Amino acid sequence: MLYIFGGLPATGKTELSKFLASSMGAAHIRIILDTAGKTPEQSKQELSELLR
Repeated sequence: MLYIFGGLPATGKTELSKFLASSMGAAHIRIILDTAGKTPEQSKQELSELLR
């Protein structure tokens, strides 16, 4: 199962994902994508390559 959170800094995304992972007995992995200057299609392709 994969959950993806996006949003502004310091809004609780990491804390929420750590809580969900621990409550489900799963691993918490943080992946940061640098999307500055990229189109949504380029960012989607980059994420797809990381998940292979």
